Amino acid sequence: MSSIDFDLMHFQSSEMSRIVEMVEKVAHSQATIFISGAVGTGKSSLAQFIHRKSQRKSLRVIDLKNWNESTLPSDAETLILENIESASSTLQDTLFERIGKIELRNQRLIVTSRKDLKSLARQEKFRSDLLYKLSVIHFEI
Repeated sequence: MSSIDFDLMHFQSSEMSRIVEMVEKVAHSQATIFISGAVGTGKSSLAQFIHRKSQRKSLRVIDLKNWNESTLPSDAETLILENIESASSTLQDTLFERIGKIELRNQRLIVTSRKDLKSLARQEKFRSDLLYKLSVIHFEI
């Protein structure tokens, strides 16, 4: 997976510059981070940039479109869950229960979505209480 080095880039977009400045402020926190945006906007690259800025050593990236498990690994300091909208209801339940516990174990959780989770929650296709827990820090790109 290729990764963009945001440190080396000069942004003409004030919005992207604002996002990078915010990353600098939140990278060392324990808070869960939610990144949303259309396909191809750089959600995965931004998630990995946040991980690098946090100075955490280990990283595990899981694309939930291809994840058939009902559990999540706890073997990395940063856990990136891509395509959170693809999480099964069982996995959503597991994630809801684990979020507070993840932070106690010094594991940073970063999730990405290409779909509007608020809309999915209104349609009862995604847990609204989980969306609330995931949205501590939200980047929309």
